[in-house]
Amino acid sequence: MSDAWGPVLDGIERQLEGVEAALASGAEVVVGDLAVPEGLGPLPHTVRPRAVELQHRMAGVERSLTFAAVRARQAMVLGDSSPNAGPRLFDARG
Repeated sequence: MSDAWGPVLDGIERQLEGVEAALASGAEVVVGDLAVPEGLGPLPHTVRPRAVELQHRMAGVERSLTFAAVRARQAMVLGDSSPNAGPRLFDARG
């Protein structure tokens, strides 16, 4: 069964690398399904350290995606807040 887990963890790692790269570059982030296929059986002790490391990376990506979503929402509501954005003018209607 441990042989079956290797390719699954490889696929999860590739997806994580893609999301991490997109976050780092500011590109569109596409998150696929990271679910483990059924029928693999329990996680073998030999691959547990790698699975735990991937779980920590997934948690970090989740935090980064949440932060990016909040920033994007704020930018949509408040407008561009970069130093070069210039003044914003609003009418009484909002």
